[in-house]
Amino acid sequence: MEKRTIELSLEVAKEWYKQGGQLKEVALQAYQEEELRGYPTWDDLGTIHGFYIGRDSSIAPCKGFASCCNKNIFKTEKQALSALAMAQLSQLLPVYNEGWEPNWNDGGCEKFVIQRKGCALMVDNWCSRYYFLAFKDYDTAQSFLENNLDLIKQYYMLD
Repeated sequence: MEKRTIELSLEVAKEWYKQGGQLKEVALQAYQEEELRGYPTWDDLGTIHGFYIGRDSSIAPCKGFASCCNKNIFKTEKQALSALAMAQLSQLLPVYNEGWEPNWNDGGCEKFVIQRKGCALMVDNWCSRYYFLAFKDYDTAQSFLENNLDLIKQYYMLD
């Protein structure tokens, strides 16, 4: 039998690898399995398990296929609770900041942020590093931390 040489692009080899069978074997002759496997995208996930936030703000378990209809499913209950806390904190932020919003493009403008360092929460100042919990001044950030400690702990997934 006469042998022939073919050129096989990585993209085509990845498709053959996914199809399995003899095409997978040919792909593996040309490329390493690590190259062919790659990292999945959302559409590659298949069945997912996790938790979602219900209309009444309850956290409920869910199992289904990754699709355009269920991109709101978190892998863990703790992540779903964090997202719920983030939504609540986002409503409180403009009240405390009296309409002030941080300009992260202005590296010369100081912002006071609540950040997590290990298992501790602290107020610190930054000019350009983004933080969700950012405030116009130290006193406002400190008041926010004291008055909303439980929500902030939930957001940062602290027990």
